Amino acid sequence: MLEKLFETAANFWAEQLNPDLDNWCIGDGFTNMLGKVTAKTERLYITPNQLEIFKSELQEIIVEKYVNSNIDIIVTGVDYEPCEVLVRACKKSGISVSALPVKSCMRIDTKNETIEIKVGYGKFFAPLPIVKTN
Repeated sequence: MLEKLFETAANFWAEQLNPDLDNWCIGDGFTNMLGKVTAKTERLYITPNQLEIFKSELQEIIVEKYVNSNIDIIVTGVDYEPCEVLVRACKKSGISVSALPVKSCMRIDTKNETIEIKVGYGKFFAPLPIVKTN
């Protein structure tokens, strides 16, 4: 089951790189507009191959983080800068970290096998559905 949990986490972050999503928000004003334009522009240049490498690498890094630690909750996210986990996946895939949505966070609870996400400034955590397979 944990494999599906980690796969769901990686897929979520990859989906956030879709240029059609309006998920870059730090409030109102010029800085927000500039960030949106930058993120959308960076996302236009992401190839399907880069996206697959990103997902695969991110899943591997999350598994590595879980295996090498004694923690039940793994947090990935972007405040104004992305966490080390997302930076590594971006570097490996050649995707600019500027494409990631700021003020976004994910909590992966390995003990309860759940994921909670929030995307955007001032948002609250919500569960991310995990498709369970037998």
